[in-house]
Amino acid sequence: AEVAEQGCGALWSLAAGNAGNKKAIASAGGVEAVLSALRAHGGAHAEVAKQGCAALFYLAANNADTRSAPNWRRRKSRRR
Repeated sequence: AEVAEQGCGALWSLAAGNAGNKKAIASAGGVEAVLSALRAHGGAHAEVAKQGCAALFYLAANNADTRSAPNWRRRKSRRR
């Protein structure tokens, strides 16, 4: 869980306010990596959940290109 926490925190820091980093992270599979960390550790480790959710927030904020997680459209439509 420590590695997941640190990795999510690093992506959070890199994505905050940097459109180029957001795009690079998304292109390299960063969104999927954060989601994987949250699935594996987010329920039992609050810091992983905090870092992961913040990373996703900054990756998605003001950038439609980074909303590329698998099944994004399907998940979005299910919430309606």
